[in-house]
Amino acid sequence: MGSFDQKPVVGPPQWPVGSIIQCAGVPIASVSLPGGPGVLPTIAGQPDPAWLLCDGSPIQRAQYPKLSNSFGGSIGPGTFTGTIRTLASTPQTNTIASNGTTIVASGSSTAAQVSSNSGVTWSAPTMAASINVQALNWNGTVYVAGPSGAQVCQYSTVGTGTWTVCTGAVSGVTGLASNTSNGAMVLVDSATGSVWSSPSSAAAAPAFVTSALASGSLGAAMSKTPVVYSGTQFILFSYQAVGQGYQVSTAGLTGTWTANPNPPWGMAVIIGAASDGANNVLAVIAGSSVAYKSNDGGSTWKRIILPGVISNTGNTLGSSVSYANGRFFVTLINMDHSTAYSDGSMAVSSDLKSWAVIPSIGIDQSASTAIPTQVSYQGGNYVFINTINSTCVTATENLQQMYLPVTRGSLVNGSTVLLTVGTQPQYIRCQ
Repeated sequence: MGSFDQKPVVGPPQWPVGSIIQCAGVPIASVSLPGGPGVLPTIAGQPDPAWLLCDGSPIQRAQYPKLSNSFGGSIGPGTFTGTIRTLASTPQTNTIASNGTTIVASGSSTAAQVSSNSGVTWSAPTMAASINVQALNWNGTVYVAGPSGAQVCQYSTVGTGTWTVCTGAVSGVTGLASNTSNGAMVLVDSATGSVWSSPSSAAAAPAFVTSALASGSLGAAMSKTPVVYSGTQFILFSYQAVGQGYQVSTAGLTGTWTANPNPPWGMAVIIGAASDGANNVLAVIAGSSVAYKSNDGGSTWKRIILPGVISNTGNTLGSSVSYANGRFFVTLINMDHSTAYSDGSMAVSSDLKSWAVIPSIGIDQSASTAIPTQVSYQGGNYVFINTINSTCVTATENLQQMYLPVTRGSLVNGSTVLLTVGTQPQYIRCQ
């Protein structure tokens, strides 16, 4: 038998800062192999301060500068502290929009509601006609409110003043998006599955006309059909079952759509999507941890795993994903398979690469309180809307702090868990 060379094994491998490992115990600073041949190794050492448990705790960025740079650095995201506010009425749907001066949200069954002070107080404006507000969008010139039934779209320059009926007999809206640089808009009619568009020439007074897709209609009564403007083109998501996949168009008008019938998500349904208007797009699949991102305006996609299970909020717009002030937000449910966080936690990212989890927006997120599902931003406040009661949450962001990641999630089919990520404790290299 040859000789046995005994040498100490020093610490965990030299992982770069930001690396995450799964570990049944606690990472230690040293491991030694005492004794001679055939002697089992023993562990000797203290927990290694270079590793932190991935439990979503807030930490000071200045204490871990290298880790901070791996998670957005000075641009965040940071940590959030929220305050419950009283709305004018309970929203009908999880939809909200801002022009930077005012914020408009869905209101009671006959109106919208608006805030001029960053979501602190709300009032109900006078609408042009009775409307169940299903979708809201700021097109760069006016707000547009889309109905949920056989009503009419309406628009307003500031939200607080006069609302005017749009041209176009839209029966209901399940998707609404705009090119804020020129005011062009695209919406999806929930009753007929048809697509409508308003040209840039009608930015100040939207006039919707039907827009023929590249290959047929979406099919009648499509309950969830997200549409976004990426910064270069409109992206319309639909059910693969009807042979659509997704379609893109620079203007949204008839004859300008291109079909992509074989998306990377296959037959899965995209429940919600959001874009930063600079060609970064996030599309999510409800009931799983799977999402798809594009950094080229929707031409190519990459599958990513979020730190939790994506919520299906029950809203026909599937508004579990939104973009505000440089942040993508996704509503999560049961996100770490424990009682550490209640349903309604939100994943947040500034770059679609690194994700943090906001555990509660500073409030108790029980079934009887507000579960934020759509986010807007105005005047230093993030505003989180819900459909459970007549409250919203306004939150400030502390960029001097960050949340440690929570690296757990599931891929599910209905109630069947197909894949669980991170059942053991995980640690992140912090220095």
